[in-house]
Amino acid sequence: MPLTLLAQNNQNEYNWFDKQVGIENTGLFSGIEYIEFEKGINGFTKFLYPDNFSTGFISYNGQTYYDVALKYNVYDDKVIVNIGQNSGKKVFEIFAAKIDSFSIDIRKFIQIKNKNLSGEIPALGFSELILDAKNLRLFKKLSKEKLSKIKNKSLFFEYKWNKPKYTLLFNDFIYEVKRKQDFIDIFPQFKTEIRQIEINKNMAKNNPDIEVVTISNKINSLLSNGL
Repeated sequence: MPLTLLAQNNQNEYNWFDKQVGIENTGLFSGIEYIEFEKGINGFTKFLYPDNFSTGFISYNGQTYYDVALKYNVYDDKVIVNIGQNSGKKVFEIFAAKIDSFSIDIRKFIQIKNKNLSGEIPALGFSELILDAKNLRLFKKLSKEKLSKIKNKSLFFEYKWNKPKYTLLFNDFIYEVKRKQDFIDIFPQFKTEIRQIEINKNMAKNNPDIEVVTISNKINSLLSNGL
């Protein structure tokens, strides 16, 4: 059986099981009630997407759950689930330490737990997988900053995007990358090829991921060719 059909069958089986027992009776129904005390204004909220729940999957405590209503609180690095089918009565912040990965629409986030060169395991939290290649994986860490505003003697908050940080996973180690030299330090054997890569400035302005993705793809190709 093709892998895509096998994965779809497994997903259907999990969905059927959750429906039969009620997802509120599964292991996902754990955590603490989520209450938003500091709501963002003017569309600048804590979340990946402003306010609505999105359908995705989540791997939690060794079990994968599909078609779950999720929100990703980028500012606090928390995952919120709505098991009450958007009723608002069963909205939980689930335990981050038990989450291996989750998706929001087609965007996949993974909790990185690999060691860096010093042998430490930094608390990176959830990072978006933006390149899943044969020889390496590239992640983007999202974050937001909180700005306070006073209007009509009331305190309000706006949560605005910070510049993302990029992490490369290669040979079970993680590296922070943001420019060509970072890649050259990791792959000195490809110094000439990396320096020859040119990035269109206009494209880079509209898509900040393009440089690190382009370089990572080139390195993956070189590794695959045994160079």
